[in-house]
Amino acid sequence: MNPHDSSFLSHLDDAGQIRMVDVGDKASTQRVAVCRARVRMSAHAFGLLTRQDRGKGEVLNTARVAGVLAAKRCAELIPLCHTLPLSFVGIDFSLDEPNGVVRITATCRSDYKTGVEMEAMTACSIAGLTIYDMCKAADKGIVLEEVRLLYKAGGKSGEWRAPGVQGVESVASADPARAGDPGEAGAVVPVADPAPQAGPRGQAQSIALVYFARIAEITGRRGEALDCPQPLTGAELLRQLAGRYPEMGALARLELAVNQEHAGLDATIHPGDEVAVFEPVTGG
Repeated sequence: MNPHDSSFLSHLDDAGQIRMVDVGDKASTQRVAVCRARVRMSAHAFGLLTRQDRGKGEVLNTARVAGVLAAKRCAELIPLCHTLPLSFVGIDFSLDEPNGVVRITATCRSDYKTGVEMEAMTACSIAGLTIYDMCKAADKGIVLEEVRLLYKAGGKSGEWRAPGVQGVESVASADPARAGDPGEAGAVVPVADPAPQAGPRGQAQSIALVYFARIAEITGRRGEALDCPQPLTGAELLRQLAGRYPEMGALARLELAVNQEHAGLDATIHPGDEVAVFEPVTGG
């Protein structure tokens, strides 16, 4: 049986018994998959979800973490999936208020012998179920629907795109937390990382700020470049941001990640660094 022949199910052998596909002789290539799911709920539940004082950031950030964890444990949940090294998992959300829908987009990447479609599908599913769990008190009839593959690339079968989906390659090659929503009929326009500005000798004179969830709502942007000719501490940075965005200063607690590493308020931030600003994720 040829596992690449679409007239056969690759997880069944010639006798019809289940099997794990042997990928030992396959070459490792860059693999990527982008999947989508929708969580549809009542106007009442959606209103509670999107009210800032009800912690929209907490719900979506918790769902984001759940999706990442699910992708990493896909082989433990889906019996015949391979354990593979994921190089990236990204979960993004977009809100469709008129229809009471939260769209979830999951992107997975790996340099391996088999694809990451199942990891992305699992990430979407568990992120959606987490939203259900955190909103079910307001609406028991929440529906998780349309979990599907939008795009995959890599391996012998090459590139595949769901019919009617355009621009999804932009999400596949970028961090979806900084990209737009890949609609069925619209192209994705990624939001570029804020570039640190260079000084007269080519040295960076600013830091690249990246905002998530509620912080992005308060600032009205995903990120920006902040003048920073001299090193400063995390606490000093937050004081500057509170002066610029008073609503941010009113938040009980903020956390930082410097160059993708969690950092305390006493951490030193240097010109040219990337600093993510976000609220802590809490569990119940």
